[in-house]
Amino acid sequence: MNFLHGIAIALDYCVEMLLRWKKADPMTVSTLCGLALRRGEKWTALALLGKVLNFISTGHCEGAIAADTNRLQTALNEINSTPSK
Repeated sequence: MNFLHGIAIALDYCVEMLLRWKKADPMTVSTLCGLALRRGEKWTALALLGKVLNFISTGHCEGAIAADTNRLQTALNEINSTPSK
C-alpha cells in the first residue's frame, strides 16, 4: 500500500465512522456498501452507492470487503504474535 492509498483508507474510515456515528468497527464505506448488497438491500443509500461503485469498478465492494478482512487479520496476527508482559 502506498502513502496516498493509506491516506485514502484513513479518510474512508473517518467517513464511515461519521455515517455510523462512532461504531467501533473499522470498515470502509465500500465494505458497508458491499454488506448492504449481500443482505439484498436494493434502495438504501449504501446499496445504491454500492451499485454505482460496482458499475465504475467491477467487484469493487467485494474487493473492499476482502481488503478490510485482510487488514483486520494482519492486525490480529500482529496482536497475537506480540507476547504480553
